[in-house]
Amino acid sequence: MNERRHGERKELARWRAAEAVGREAEAEAALAALFVRLPRLAPSAGFAARVAAAAAAGSVTPAAARRRRWQLAAAAGLALVAGTLGTLLAGVAGPLARPLAGSLAGRLSVAALIDGLASALTAFAAWLSGAAGAWGLLADVGGALATAAGTGPGTAAVLAVLAVSALALRLLSDLIATERSWSHVAIHG
Repeated sequence: MNERRHGERKELARWRAAEAVGREAEAEAALAALFVRLPRLAPSAGFAARVAAAAAAGSVTPAAARRRRWQLAAAAGLALVAGTLGTLLAGVAGPLARPLAGSLAGRLSVAALIDGLASALTAFAAWLSGAAGAWGLLADVGGALATAAGTGPGTAAVLAVLAVSALALRLLSDLIATERSWSHVAIHG
């Protein structure tokens, strides 16, 4: 062991000296001799089996990946619904809270509470009539689209757009699933 280390140090010193003075050929030969003297390291017994077991334990089956995608889609849908309901509630609570808080500021009695509730309901009715106008506009647009889609060419156009969008969605889904799959391995032959 000591003899081998002494030889390694000698080759290392020879390589450094040749590099320091710029003798490239001698430096290359000394470096090659140093690498020959280094001990060959091999992986321990069972290394390949442990790596294969770890890879198998961490791999995701296609069914598990599909289930995970559905879970994420459901969570995103719930978040969207919760956000929409929160926005709607804030839109309703805003007109109600302002008159109620204004009438209760400074005095707290049953009469003030009834007055505040009456003001809040009046404000809510005004807000609701304004919102109904927006719904009327949406109903008019939807009616026009339904009338156009009810004709032969309109129905054909809607079906064509639906088919193209469904095909595009399917192709993009397959492309993303292949690119992001944990188990996909491209075999180059």
